[in-house]
Amino acid sequence: MTNPLSSARRTVVWFKSSLSFANGNCVEVTDLGDCYVGVRNSRHVESQGAILMFTYDEWRDFITGARNGEFDLGENGFAQPPPPESGPGDAASPAASPAASPAA
Repeated sequence: MTNPLSSARRTVVWFKSSLSFANGNCVEVTDLGDCYVGVRNSRHVESQGAILMFTYDEWRDFITGARNGEFDLGENGFAQPPPPESGPGDAASPAASPAASPAA
């Protein structure tokens, strides 16, 4: 297999989001072929900056997660961890609640 990144610097068409700012602070995406997607910082094109390479499946999972809010920032500016799952013995679990226990 040829290295998809070797041709990515010369021959592919890069796409920018229509929501990108004019200040150049954005990413660009391209189809590298051979089941790979390339992502780069549009500020570092001339300097031959890094190109991140993802499989189609990885890219699809990332886009799905972004659409579902998995990477949304919380009030503190950091990603919020998923809520803990409650189970038997947890304070949030009905089984652990005194009201759920039979009277002795």
